[in-house]
Amino acid sequence: MKSQTEVRTIIVANHDAINRKLLQRIADGIKRRYIDSSGREVMVCLHSPEAKRLYLRCFTISQRHLHYVTAQACRRVPIYDVERIGQELLTMLDARLAHFNQLLASTEAHCQACRITSLAEYDVEPLSFATRIFSAHDLRMVGLIEKVDLLVLMLETLRINEAITVAELAMQKSQLRKAVHDATNAVRVAKRTLHRRANSSLAPAASPA
Repeated sequence: MKSQTEVRTIIVANHDAINRKLLQRIADGIKRRYIDSSGREVMVCLHSPEAKRLYLRCFTISQRHLHYVTAQACRRVPIYDVERIGQELLTMLDARLAHFNQLLASTEAHCQACRITSLAEYDVEPLSFATRIFSAHDLRMVGLIEKVDLLVLMLETLRINEAITVAELAMQKSQLRKAVHDATNAVRVAKRTLHRRANSSLAPAASPA
């Protein structure tokens, strides 16, 4: 029997209207999500508006698609096809995580070269909440968004210290967003591919002439 999963949010007293709106959208999305797999709860804390939007626009929909890929498709599609596509997604996500780790290392080195000892902060409180993780793919998607969050904080700090220009900041933010959106699209394509395979397996065979 499918069970409804719920997110438990940690709402700081001085969360402003932006965070309250985002938290409500997260909670509404979770209430509409029915996943019949076991999961575990992890804490997420996002500071930048870019990371908050990526979570709302990319993670929730990707999680639904990933649940189909990792748990549902095998009921109608040969398991070796499901495992192959699942592994391809893991490889893609790992490659993006490795790329982000390289960016973090180089951006941190840039900050150190500029003698920056603390990162910029937003007036808006960080968005802190607990979310359910149902697969290794989910964990990697959350990891991508968290790394974007830290990179944005570093880049904003470099911009304030005139170590990069506003144009460079905008370009690098755009590239980070694109990397996550591209991963989301890859997950969607994988789900659609398996869904087509599942539907074709249920189609009636053509009658002989």
